[in-house]
Amino acid sequence: MLCNIEKTKHSFIKTYDDNGDLLHVKIANMVNFNEQETHFFIRALRVKKIVDNSQEYKQKLLHTKMTQKRGRTNLEVYNHWRSGFSNYDSMVDNDLDYFVTLYPGKKGTLGYTSMSSGKIYINRQYYKYWMNNGDEGISGLIGNLNHEYMHSMGYIHRGFWSYKRNSVPYVYGREARYLALEHLQGRALTPLLGV
Repeated sequence: MLCNIEKTKHSFIKTYDDNGDLLHVKIANMVNFNEQETHFFIRALRVKKIVDNSQEYKQKLLHTKMTQKRGRTNLEVYNHWRSGFSNYDSMVDNDLDYFVTLYPGKKGTLGYTSMSSGKIYINRQYYKYWMNNGDEGISGLIGNLNHEYMHSMGYIHRGFWSYKRNSVPYVYGREARYLALEHLQGRALTPLLGV
Protein backbone atom coordinates (compact mmCIF):
# COMPACT_ATOMS: atom_id res chain seq x y z
CA MET A 1 0.00 0.00 0.00
CA LEU A 2 1.41 3.39 -1.00
CA CYS A 3 0.95 6.39 1.21
CA ASN A 4 0.69 10.05 0.35
CA ILE A 5 1.61 12.23 3.30
CA GLU A 6 0.67 15.91 3.28
CA LYS A 7 1.50 18.37 6.03
CA THR A 8 2.87 15.44 7.94
CA LYS A 9 3.69 15.47 11.61
CA HIS A 10 7.20 14.22 10.69
CA SER A 11 8.68 17.68 11.23
CA PHE A 12 10.42 16.21 14.26
CA ILE A 13 13.87 17.03 13.00
CA LYS A 14 15.05 20.33 14.39
CA THR A 15 18.53 21.58 13.73
CA TYR A 16 20.40 24.70 14.72
CA ASP A 17 22.51 27.26 12.98
CA ASP A 18 25.55 28.99 14.45
CA ASN A 19 23.41 31.51 16.32
CA GLY A 20 21.26 28.88 17.98
CA ASP A 21 18.24 29.71 15.80
CA LEU A 22 16.10 26.74 14.90
CA LEU A 23 16.43 25.37 11.40
CA HIS A 24 13.65 22.89 10.68
CA VAL A 25 13.88 20.05 8.18
CA LYS A 26 10.34 19.04 7.30
CA ILE A 27 8.74 16.37 5.22
CA ALA A 28 6.06 18.59 3.72
CA ASN A 29 4.77 15.98 1.28
CA MET A 30 5.57 12.36 0.39
CA VAL A 31 3.99 10.60 -2.58
CA ASN A 32 4.17 6.91 -3.58
CA PHE A 33 6.04 5.74 -0.46
CA ASN A 34 5.03 2.53 1.27
CA GLU A 35 5.52 2.14 5.01
CA GLN A 36 8.99 0.58 4.75
CA GLU A 37 10.14 3.28 2.32
CA THR A 38 8.80 5.98 4.63
CA HIS A 39 10.68 4.56 7.63
CA PHE A 40 13.90 4.44 5.62
CA PHE A 41 13.45 8.08 4.59
CA ILE A 42 12.90 9.18 8.18
CA ARG A 43 15.94 7.16 9.33
CA ALA A 44 18.08 8.91 6.70
CA LEU A 45 16.79 12.33 7.81
CA ARG A 46 17.91 11.61 11.35
CA VAL A 47 21.47 11.09 10.10
CA LYS A 48 21.12 14.07 7.73
CA LYS A 49 20.35 16.25 10.76
CA ILE A 50 23.71 15.37 12.30
CA VAL A 51 25.65 15.90 9.08
CA ASP A 52 23.93 19.14 8.08
CA ASN A 53 24.62 20.63 11.48
CA SER A 54 28.22 19.59 11.87
CA GLN A 55 31.29 21.78 11.88
CA GLU A 56 32.90 19.31 9.48
CA TYR A 57 30.19 19.78 6.84
CA LYS A 58 30.25 23.55 7.20
CA GLN A 59 34.04 23.65 6.83
CA LYS A 60 33.93 21.41 3.74
CA LEU A 61 31.31 23.66 2.14
CA LEU A 62 33.14 26.85 2.97
CA HIS A 63 36.54 25.64 1.73
CA THR A 64 35.75 23.46 -1.28
CA LYS A 65 36.14 25.04 -4.70
CA MET A 66 32.67 25.28 -6.25
CA THR A 67 31.41 26.36 -9.65
CA GLN A 68 28.04 27.75 -10.74
CA LYS A 69 27.43 29.63 -7.47
CA ARG A 70 25.19 32.30 -9.05
CA GLY A 71 27.72 35.03 -8.24
CA ARG A 72 27.86 34.15 -4.56
CA THR A 73 30.73 33.27 -2.27
CA ASN A 74 30.79 29.87 -0.56
CA LEU A 75 29.64 31.53 2.66
CA GLU A 76 26.73 33.23 0.90
CA VAL A 77 25.67 29.91 -0.66
CA TYR A 78 25.89 28.24 2.76
CA ASN A 79 23.82 30.98 4.42
CA HIS A 80 21.28 30.79 1.59
CA TRP A 81 20.93 27.04 2.16
CA ARG A 82 20.57 27.49 5.94
CA SER A 83 17.89 30.17 5.48
CA GLY A 84 15.37 27.85 3.85
CA PHE A 85 14.71 30.43 1.11
CA SER A 86 14.12 28.69 -2.22
CA ASN A 87 12.57 29.22 -5.63
CA TYR A 88 9.21 27.87 -4.45
CA ASP A 89 9.21 29.20 -0.86
CA SER A 90 10.32 32.81 -0.81
CA MET A 91 10.07 33.14 2.97
CA VAL A 92 13.27 33.15 4.99
CA ASP A 93 11.89 30.93 7.73
CA ASN A 94 14.76 28.54 8.44
CA ASP A 95 12.61 25.66 7.14
CA LEU A 96 13.95 23.14 4.65
CA ASP A 97 10.66 21.78 3.30
CA TYR A 98 10.91 18.48 1.41
CA PHE A 99 8.25 17.62 -1.19
CA VAL A 100 9.32 14.15 -2.32
CA THR A 101 7.83 11.72 -4.85
CA LEU A 102 9.08 8.25 -5.78
CA TYR A 103 8.69 7.58 -9.49
CA PRO A 104 9.25 4.40 -11.53
CA GLY A 105 12.40 5.40 -13.40
CA LYS A 106 15.02 3.58 -15.38
CA LYS A 107 18.72 3.41 -14.55
CA GLY A 108 20.70 6.51 -15.33
CA THR A 109 19.13 9.32 -13.32
CA LEU A 110 18.90 9.17 -9.53
CA GLY A 111 16.21 11.81 -9.54
CA TYR A 112 15.40 15.35 -10.50
CA THR A 113 13.90 18.53 -9.08
CA SER A 114 11.12 20.66 -10.50
CA MET A 115 12.62 24.15 -10.51
CA SER A 116 9.15 25.72 -10.44
CA SER A 117 7.65 23.77 -7.53
CA GLY A 118 10.71 22.57 -5.62
CA LYS A 119 9.37 19.02 -5.71
CA ILE A 120 12.04 16.33 -5.62
CA TYR A 121 11.47 13.18 -7.66
CA ILE A 122 13.52 10.13 -6.66
CA ASN A 123 13.92 7.17 -8.99
CA ARG A 124 12.34 4.18 -7.19
CA GLN A 125 14.95 1.82 -8.66
CA TYR A 126 17.77 3.73 -6.91
CA TYR A 127 15.71 4.20 -3.77
CA LYS A 128 15.27 0.42 -3.45
CA TYR A 129 19.01 -0.01 -4.01
CA TRP A 130 19.71 2.43 -1.19
CA MET A 131 17.25 0.66 1.10
CA ASN A 132 19.10 -2.64 0.58
CA ASN A 133 22.63 -1.31 1.07
CA GLY A 134 22.92 -0.34 4.73
CA ASP A 135 25.16 2.60 5.57
CA GLU A 136 26.12 3.14 1.91
CA GLY A 137 22.43 3.36 1.04
CA ILE A 138 21.54 5.82 3.79
CA SER A 139 24.47 8.04 2.88
CA GLY A 140 23.53 7.81 -0.81
CA LEU A 141 20.02 9.05 -0.10
CA ILE A 142 21.33 11.89 2.07
CA GLY A 143 23.70 12.98 -0.67
CA ASN A 144 20.90 12.89 -3.23
CA LEU A 145 18.58 14.92 -0.99
CA ASN A 146 21.17 17.65 -0.45
CA HIS A 147 22.03 17.69 -4.17
CA GLU A 148 18.38 17.99 -5.22
CA TYR A 149 17.54 20.55 -2.54
CA MET A 150 20.23 22.84 -3.93
CA HIS A 151 18.45 22.62 -7.30
CA SER A 152 15.23 23.76 -5.60
CA MET A 153 17.20 26.82 -4.46
CA GLY A 154 18.15 27.61 -8.05
CA TYR A 155 21.65 26.12 -8.26
CA ILE A 156 22.36 24.16 -11.44
CA HIS A 157 25.09 22.16 -13.13
CA ARG A 158 25.87 22.53 -16.79
CA GLY A 159 28.80 21.78 -19.01
CA PHE A 160 31.42 19.09 -19.09
CA TRP A 161 31.73 16.72 -16.13
CA SER A 162 35.09 18.25 -15.15
CA TYR A 163 33.23 21.54 -14.56
CA LYS A 164 29.87 20.45 -13.20
CA ARG A 165 31.22 17.91 -10.70
CA ASN A 166 32.28 20.93 -8.63
CA SER A 167 28.94 22.71 -9.00
CA VAL A 168 27.02 23.62 -5.84
CA PRO A 169 24.54 20.70 -6.06
CA TYR A 170 27.29 18.12 -6.58
CA VAL A 171 29.50 19.48 -3.79
CA TYR A 172 26.63 19.69 -1.27
CA GLY A 173 25.53 16.16 -2.15
CA ARG A 174 28.99 14.58 -2.31
CA GLU A 175 30.25 16.05 0.97
CA ALA A 176 27.03 15.12 2.79
CA ARG A 177 27.29 11.55 1.46
CA TYR A 178 30.93 11.18 2.56
CA LEU A 179 30.33 12.58 6.05
CA ALA A 180 27.12 10.56 6.53
CA LEU A 181 28.98 7.35 5.71
CA GLU A 182 31.85 8.25 8.05
CA HIS A 183 29.37 9.06 10.82
CA LEU A 184 27.44 5.82 10.30
CA GLN A 185 30.75 3.95 10.54
CA GLY A 186 31.53 5.48 13.92
CA ARG A 187 33.01 8.94 13.38
CA ALA A 188 31.62 11.51 15.81
CA LEU A 189 30.83 14.82 14.12
CA THR A 190 31.23 18.13 15.95
CA PRO A 191 27.92 20.00 16.26
CA LEU A 192 27.67 23.65 15.30
CA LEU A 193 27.62 26.11 18.19
CA GLY A 194 24.25 26.28 19.91
CA VAL A 195 23.37 22.62 19.43
